[in-house]
Amino acid sequence: MVHTRLSVVDLSPTGHQPMHSPCGRYVLSYNGEIYNHPDLRDTLQSKGYRFRGTSDTETLLAAYLEWGEEVWGKLNGIFALALYDTEKRTLTLVRDRFGVKPLYYCIVGGRLLFGSEIKALLATGYFEPQIDVQALHEFMYYGYAMAERTMYRGVCKLLPGQWLKIDRRGGMQSGFYWRVDRDVEVRRSVGVAEAVARVRTHLRAAVRRQLMSDVPVGVFLSGGIDSTAVAVLASQEYRGRLQTFTASFDFDRGRSELEPAARTAQQIGSQHTAIYIQGKSLVSVIETLVSHHDEPFSDAANIPLYLMSAELKGRVKVVLQGDGGDEMFGGYRRYAMLRYIRWWRELLRFLYPLRWLSPYEKRRKVERFKAIFEAGGGRMYAKFLTEEREEESPLRVFRPEWRSALEQFNPFEYYEELYERIAWLRDPSQIMLWIDAQILLPFQFLEKVDKSTMANGIEARVPMLDHELAEYAMGLPSSVKLRWGRPKYLLRKALRGIVDDAILDAPKRGFGVPYKQWLRGPLYAYLRQRLFDSRLRDELYDRSVIERVVHQHRAGKVDYGFLLWKLLHLTIWMEEYRVRL
Repeated sequence: MVHTRLSVVDLSPTGHQPMHSPCGRYVLSYNGEIYNHPDLRDTLQSKGYRFRGTSDTETLLAAYLEWGEEVWGKLNGIFALALYDTEKRTLTLVRDRFGVKPLYYCIVGGRLLFGSEIKALLATGYFEPQIDVQALHEFMYYGYAMAERTMYRGVCKLLPGQWLKIDRRGGMQSGFYWRVDRDVEVRRSVGVAEAVARVRTHLRAAVRRQLMSDVPVGVFLSGGIDSTAVAVLASQEYRGRLQTFTASFDFDRGRSELEPAARTAQQIGSQHTAIYIQGKSLVSVIETLVSHHDEPFSDAANIPLYLMSAELKGRVKVVLQGDGGDEMFGGYRRYAMLRYIRWWRELLRFLYPLRWLSPYEKRRKVERFKAIFEAGGGRMYAKFLTEEREEESPLRVFRPEWRSALEQFNPFEYYEELYERIAWLRDPSQIMLWIDAQILLPFQFLEKVDKSTMANGIEARVPMLDHELAEYAMGLPSSVKLRWGRPKYLLRKALRGIVDDAILDAPKRGFGVPYKQWLRGPLYAYLRQRLFDSRLRDELYDRSVIERVVHQHRAGKVDYGFLLWKLLHLTIWMEEYRVRL
């Protein structure tokens, strides 16, 4: 085991890893924070345990000695860990409930390789990177691989809430100590007043717990409801002067969040920093981020996160932010649409024949939503999460032989699997919320947060995904979270009097990065150079199709920004990592 430590709690050598148990039998290497470790430590001390230092790593090791594998369910925190039993010669890998911290592994030549980054596995030299064809099909729809898959054939990721145990004879067992469909208590009827009080209590406790640190703490402040709530509550609980950070862009189309963020910072008295991001200076950042993700990654919001984290470097080691609020409390329009699914289906039947009277982009939108609402089962939920359409497959950019190979796989498979597991909810909005918590959060949003911040030695924490708050919110009926179809109805009500009314009542802005405009302007030449000077031009891509897509997007005739952004990152990754087809 090798560990590069980001010291946050107990900066002394007593917190160094890998850490051995006092008896010498167990060795622990872990990434993350256990927020309830002071409470666990008090309990363990009452049972006779003694500690050399104050680190949560030492607490975690002692907790395993006391409770064994039952301890995973007792942990409140973010973690990816490896625990080795030197007596039985077994290795156990475990990941936190929502997948805030990543953990990858592969078995090659009788060897188990594991780490927080895929580059750690590649550095062993035991295998050559080769593309996973099913993962590539999924990437072309969503911008990331699904389930255990990564873009590397044979390299897997441990799923949120999962454990994996391997013994010296090569035997392997795996299971889940926590899973949404098994461990969230569903409440069919809850009063709004009760829910408001419980959410306030849980959220305040979550922020208080996650301020635990022996180093300075900051907050990413976007100007929206979630990050503002975290910043306000943190300012009330934090002992020092809180630092807050926000970003703005060129091509922001009037959606800059600088003003509301600055207003909140002034109200809470934080030390505030705003940075301005321009597309023309981003080539090196894009290439750097591919090297930090170790895979092609399509969420352009990793750019401001990375740049803000670079701004934080040397000032704070820990930053809180608002990720998870939308998925817990229904912040996206699709949740409200699904509350009134019958009405939307009727409306689209009426609008569909009239679509030819609308401009091209609006016509495409009507066609897309009609296809979504006509799809059955898990496929409907999958289609909400991609701009791509089966009728105009993203696979058309590949050579015919590669299209044929990719079409053998179903890009909607994991959505359909999860849907079958939770269809008993019988509430389309609730089903969408639960699916997003198991796909969108770990595979896109939390991946983006961890890689962009840890690249700069910053630990990001997400109070909205504190498991006590999250389990309560996920168990509430959608009628409470989305009353009258209003996104985040419950959360807004719970934050009234805490967060400024102007922010609570403002329409959702989103954290929109203008990468589509960048591809038409400052990044256009770079896009062409990458796509058409690449070895993939002749091996994988259909050049004539890509030429047409690039031209139509540049001319503003059709929005192919998402497709081109994925192709750009796929090309960079395959060339820089020398990935074989």
